Amino acid sequence: MKQGEPFEELALRFSDGADASRGGRLGQVRQGELIPALEQALTSLQVGQITGIVETAEGLHIVRVDNKKPRQFRPFEQVKTEIQSLVFQQKTEDQYQLWMADLKNKAYIDIKF
Repeated sequence: MKQGEPFEELALRFSDGADASRGGRLGQVRQGELIPALEQALTSLQVGQITGIVETAEGLHIVRVDNKKPRQFRPFEQVKTEIQSLVFQQKTEDQYQLWMADLKNKAYIDIKF
């Protein structure tokens, strides 16, 4: 990279990551989708800049910013059903856990050898 070699070729040659076969391309990611250490390293970069070595529990990373888009907010009407679905799933999971705990507390288990 610093010696003029294309980032993609270096990723193909040296990367062990799942995206290595695509030249290291992660694709478009949104804030909150990456490991916090990577997010922090990327926040100050401009398009075309490359992070230094970022160490995480998953290994060592070097990331280049190819494009940045401003945050986009969708109108409430567009996300209303999505939000309702997420809330319903969470409440269902909570009720299921309570029901399972109640069943375990009421259960009589007799172990015979």
